[in-house]
Amino acid sequence: MIFLDAVIANPDRHTNNFGLLRDINTGTIIGLAPIFDHNMAVTARGYPGNPKATDLLISLFNDLMKKYPEYTTHIPSVTEQTVINILDKINMRVKRQVIIDLVMGRYGFIEQNNID
Repeated sequence: MIFLDAVIANPDRHTNNFGLLRDINTGTIIGLAPIFDHNMAVTARGYPGNPKATDLLISLFNDLMKKYPEYTTHIPSVTEQTVINILDKINMRVKRQVIIDLVMGRYGFIEQNNID
């Protein structure tokens, strides 16, 4: 969830924007609910300019990965084709290449291969 927010520029993740799944009989937490509420992401405030490595979400994510390098094994691989496939599935009218460039640019700043 944090990775996705960093890559799609979603600054609106807070305690009311994620959920937990619980066992109906015991109440035991069994995992995170599917993520939701991305209305502040990507094009919510118009088409953003060029991504920067100093972007707060990217910086915070990279700091988190430096603190917990064992989590870097869970960072997914994202390719341009991945983004194209997602855009095809959601079928939104957007400037496709701008979205592709934004996501791939932000993904390029994730320091998954440069963790000390």
